Amino acid sequence: MAFRPFWTASPSPRIAGRANRAWRRRPSARASTLLLCLAVTAGAVRAETVFERLYPTEQGSLALPYPFARLVEDVKARTGAEIQLGFVPLGRSLQRYAADPNYFTSPRILLAVIGNGAQGPALRDRLFMGYQPAARAIEIIAFDETEGRFHFTQIDDYGPQGRPVAAELSEDVCATCHQSRAPIFSAPPWDETNANPRIVAVLPANIEGLAIHQDFDGLDQFARSVTRANRLLIAKQLKSVVDQSGSDFAKAFPQGLAVIEPKIPNRDPLGLIASGMAPDKTLETSGAFAPETPRPFLQLWKPGLTAAEDAARLIEEAELP
Repeated sequence: MAFRPFWTASPSPRIAGRANRAWRRRPSARASTLLLCLAVTAGAVRAETVFERLYPTEQGSLALPYPFARLVEDVKARTGAEIQLGFVPLGRSLQRYAADPNYFTSPRILLAVIGNGAQGPALRDRLFMGYQPAARAIEIIAFDETEGRFHFTQIDDYGPQGRPVAAELSEDVCATCHQSRAPIFSAPPWDETNANPRIVAVLPANIEGLAIHQDFDGLDQFARSVTRANRLLIAKQLKSVVDQSGSDFAKAFPQGLAVIEPKIPNRDPLGLIASGMAPDKTLETSGAFAPETPRPFLQLWKPGLTAAEDAARLIEEAELP
């Protein structure tokens, strides 16, 4: 059965090929690592995402608390939001080589807002970050309520004496991995994260003031937030139909609505190292384990007798304004 995805097009072969080459290229210097998902409009970041509402930019620059632990606490203080962190020393993002060869002293720090506070903008499932201390850079995925989509932004020069600069990323390039142009995450049991006690055992006790501990339930909440973020895209489409009746939904979306699977298969880098593979070699993935490999569509809504009720559930879950 054919159905309509929220984002109708995958990257063109030309774009996908360029992204794949970038993904496989090992950077020669720390500064080049995060520019693989190229910033194309430095100084022109939109001011409409939930992140930009919290931290407005002026000619591309912005003031952010440092270290990252202070930024986390600042978001909580401003909004009351509930935040979940994760730590990934040997992951699959474009930041994966940044700490080479000290992968375990500078793991990538992931952040998801998993619950709203009483004040401030609604952030639940709308704000995600990936921070690599060695690269002094934060990748941000933030939702734009007006446009009903996520924007991909990079903060460069984030450090103790840095002058953070924001640049919007080429989403066509990012979509090679973020195929619904939304957050992605690995499937459980998340062996490349601090949900794995063997990962916790080889990481420092804390990174930039953030304690690292085994937190399987926390990573489960992170994964659930990623799933809901992708469903949010569909809910926003459905709410755009003024008269929320089954027939109107079917007329607007006759083939249904879908996203591309946001989960990539679980992998265990420490298991690969134990088998004799060098740590940097574990970062090269292929087949289903590679985020750029095309993933299947997940149909989240379809016309039918329960179309209106199904749409209402999706809209309620998304907590749309």
